[in-house]
Amino acid sequence: MKTLLFGNTGYITKEFIEEAFPNSDVYIFGETNLTGLKRVTVFKKTEAIGIAEILENYRFDQILYLSNFLTYKNQQIGELERLQDFLKNTSKLTWSKIIYLTGPEIINLPQDLERAAENLCLHWAHTYSGSLKIIRSPYVYSATQPEDYFYGLMSNIRRNQPIRFDEQPDEVANFINSEDLAELVYKVFNSWTDEIEVLTIPSPFQDTFQQLATKLQNLELSHSTIGFQSSNKLSPLYQTMDKNNLRGRYGWFIHYSILDDLSDLYCQFASESKPLRRLEFRGLKKNIYRLRGHNDFQKTAEILLAFLLSEGMIDVRLLFVTLISTIFGTVYGVFAGVLSVLGLFVTSIAAGNKWQSIVYNTDRWLPFAAYIFVALICGIIQMKYQDEKELLEKENQLLNEQNDFLTLSYEDAAHDRDALVQKVVSSSNGNSQLYAVHKRLNKKTVEEVIAEAEKIIGEEFSTDEVHFYPLSPFSSFKIELYPQLKEGLEKEAVWINKKLLPDYPVFAVEMKSASGLHYLIWVDEVSYDQLTFSKLHFLQMVSELTASMVDKAGYYQVFSSMNKDSGLATHSSPGEMRQGN
Repeated sequence: MKTLLFGNTGYITKEFIEEAFPNSDVYIFGETNLTGLKRVTVFKKTEAIGIAEILENYRFDQILYLSNFLTYKNQQIGELERLQDFLKNTSKLTWSKIIYLTGPEIINLPQDLERAAENLCLHWAHTYSGSLKIIRSPYVYSATQPEDYFYGLMSNIRRNQPIRFDEQPDEVANFINSEDLAELVYKVFNSWTDEIEVLTIPSPFQDTFQQLATKLQNLELSHSTIGFQSSNKLSPLYQTMDKNNLRGRYGWFIHYSILDDLSDLYCQFASESKPLRRLEFRGLKKNIYRLRGHNDFQKTAEILLAFLLSEGMIDVRLLFVTLISTIFGTVYGVFAGVLSVLGLFVTSIAAGNKWQSIVYNTDRWLPFAAYIFVALICGIIQMKYQDEKELLEKENQLLNEQNDFLTLSYEDAAHDRDALVQKVVSSSNGNSQLYAVHKRLNKKTVEEVIAEAEKIIGEEFSTDEVHFYPLSPFSSFKIELYPQLKEGLEKEAVWINKKLLPDYPVFAVEMKSASGLHYLIWVDEVSYDQLTFSKLHFLQMVSELTASMVDKAGYYQVFSSMNKDSGLATHSSPGEMRQGN
């Protein structure tokens, strides 16, 4: 089984996947920090790969769409556009079970965008007979999602910054733990029905923002001041009644409240956050990169200005040389060293020393040599750093090119796969398989041909429930009793029981022979994991071959009977012989 997670996937955790999809291969297309998990594939969004390409090349049994409305005070835009793009590419995926997971139902405030998104989903489901359920959930929270409301609160607490709620103190904090939500998702998928439904999760705890503020204030090591801003806005009223009887239908209810989970949430935030000390160097690093981007004239002017500021103190001159060499490289470092040497020489002369005593006394050379030496060493280190940086950039560029190549190769392979599916019966294996089936169906009577065709299909799909039902006014089988099957066969070559309708086959094919014989091939008791493209095309191949061989056997019976008994000459075609059987 394959499951696609799409949309606001930042809330998806390892625990969520284990709880909601224990027996499924999971594919994630969206922002996520999950890597290296078994049975989990993360698609990286690129210009070459979008949701259309993924849906075209994978057959997903389940799709969970997580809306942006799950985030409290959501600031992201483009939810309707993304949803429209998704639904546009799922018009042919009517076999997939789809859950649209959105935010809570608010009784006393307008929710125009939320209802518009739900109406898009409902319109799609009714238009394309899609299998859909909408779940209105309380807001989800996370300690690792930067866009999340609680992530911002935890950041302020960690930095000892004040927190001001613009909610009313008695306003309900309507949040749900992601593991609770995962349990419900599992049970809805596992107890799927054909009915298109909108399920609402009620808010059972009625925790308020005043209680939330008190709990935040009591967090360990918290020195933030927490209060409420005066506001006249209307507090939202959330649905508190279990009008869909989720507890009765699925045996599910919310276990954890946000107040119970707050301490663990902060511990998780603190353990996974980057050390704060790194933030202190971002401005310095940014300024250094900006200085390196200046032109030669600007660099020279900056060196001269720094030299004038450092003149008069050997320690500051040495610092000056070190900084220039580290920032601008060896050439400019040596230039700074020469300026410092000249500055020290002039200062020594001005102090009353003779130049001969400086030039000819080697003991006086040490400070001068130190400037040049430090300039060379720091410059070499900076050059090595630059070389390594350029090498990494080239390797990164090469990896990006390889990734683009692999992406194109993947698309080409997917395209070739679709083409080969259509040509499977004309391949070398297809020819041998075609010949084997043709040889087995080469019987002398229509009954024998049909009996052998039932055996061939049964062997291929590992089932004994294969039947050929005549479709004629005299037949006991009435396809009118199966309206969805009849309607589906008018649109599709192979009808698949995507909605798991009772008393219907797993799939069926309509077989028509040139002589007028009309049969329904009914196949049941088949595992859905056998419904691959190659097997479905095999079924079509057997159907067409059987139709041809039935005609051949029918005419053989007619002419054999004519030779034995002229009274049978009235049967002019195999169709007339088999109608009503």
